[in-house]
Amino acid sequence: LTALDWSAYRSEHAEICDFVKARGITGFTSVAGDRHAYFAGLLSSSLPPKGFDPIGLEFVGASISSPGTVEAWEYNFPKDHKLAKAYVPNINRTMLYGIQAGLGTGAPDRTFAPQLSFVDWGGHGYAVVRASSDALEAEFVCIPRPIEHAPGEDGGPLRYRVRHRAQLWQPGEAPKLEQSVVEGDPGLSI
Repeated sequence: LTALDWSAYRSEHAEICDFVKARGITGFTSVAGDRHAYFAGLLSSSLPPKGFDPIGLEFVGASISSPGTVEAWEYNFPKDHKLAKAYVPNINRTMLYGIQAGLGTGAPDRTFAPQLSFVDWGGHGYAVVRASSDALEAEFVCIPRPIEHAPGEDGGPLRYRVRHRAQLWQPGEAPKLEQSVVEGDPGLSI
């Protein structure tokens, strides 16, 4: 992943990030939806082994009901493939911490994907973004896989609610993203 959801626009992504940095713009945030997965993290014009210099925040919201990558892999990934364990049940951990952590054969490596702080390739639900003059907050509200209608009028049970928050940073400073689990269990997504 070049950033979180810019893989088809690498040049444009770098140009925007460089523009923001050169002008000392703070509070820059990219928000995208219906990616069929949740992502939260930091924006940088490049990633290791090139430089990693965060200039903003990025949030990608999942779909409410459309199937995503995890559902596709569950039905199509060969069960006897040597990487099946890393990709199907542990894809979130693999994306955050590397293949060895995903396989359970190595320690989590935070340098593997320093731009990512939250990944849920199998999540369904929505995101709520709140911005003020001094902070930004994005809350991911994840529901169980929507295979059946939820009972009752309250929308049904939740898997989790995770809040991502950042205070406005000063020019020359890197943004800092804090997370808190509000409800439920995001599992290997953090």
